[in-house]
Amino acid sequence: MSTLLRRSAVEVRAPFGFVIAAIASLCVAAPSADAQVAFSTGFEAPAYALGPIAAQNAWSVFNPASSFNLVQSSIVKSGTQALAVTPNGTLQSGAFHSDSPVGPLVALSVDMYLGSSSTQSAWQFAGLGGPGLSPFIGGIDISATNAIQLISASFPVVGTSFTRNVWHHLDFLFNFTAQTYSFVFDGSTLSTVTPFCRDNGPCTSATPALAYGNTFFDVFASVNANDIGVIDNLSISTVSIVPEPASVALVGAGLALLMMTGRLTRRTRE
Repeated sequence: MSTLLRRSAVEVRAPFGFVIAAIASLCVAAPSADAQVAFSTGFEAPAYALGPIAAQNAWSVFNPASSFNLVQSSIVKSGTQALAVTPNGTLQSGAFHSDSPVGPLVALSVDMYLGSSSTQSAWQFAGLGGPGLSPFIGGIDISATNAIQLISASFPVVGTSFTRNVWHHLDFLFNFTAQTYSFVFDGSTLSTVTPFCRDNGPCTSATPALAYGNTFFDVFASVNANDIGVIDNLSISTVSIVPEPASVALVGAGLALLMMTGRLTRRTRE
């Protein structure tokens, strides 16, 4: 049936469709995010003591090297303490925290600093499933030459380099329903629908990543590497989408109009 015939057949009911469409558009067009924090830390005292991060507040280290993963006070974004990781020979090494935020949307944010040096390392910051460090969900790799790659199939390079010796802010939003994530770097959106990695290798697994399990900051050290990586102000949250208060009020007004229109239509038929 054509649009013209449908309108002609239900002429007195047209306001119903109009109001319903308006209500739907209000619900979709003006949502806001409500975040429930699952874990956050600035690595501050007294919750954290200076020294090895291992066993402090559910933190563990990968390739056990406690002396290379330290709460320190020399390089910080805010407060007086932050977590520093340094190269451990040629081993991949780092610190990870076990978390269990409830999806399907999980937000991860952190402040990160990488120091420059004569022999720089490649670094990684990522969200993983669990239990254990498998599979990778998503995140970034930072090369020794400061290129930023998304942890996803083919490891695409984003258009911004990671400047060393300054702090950067990283935001990720993992969508477990869509199996994709977004990445915002210093307030600029660099990706929006990057597929989850879903394995610990080429990121080509078809098996969905079902839950968030760990946050991992680590270094791929090279021979004689002498740089440093630091993170501060880490936060993991469950995100829900809710209408803005103004939208709720408009929806209420729309429903009232819908009811009034219904009464007017019934009177027309009497």
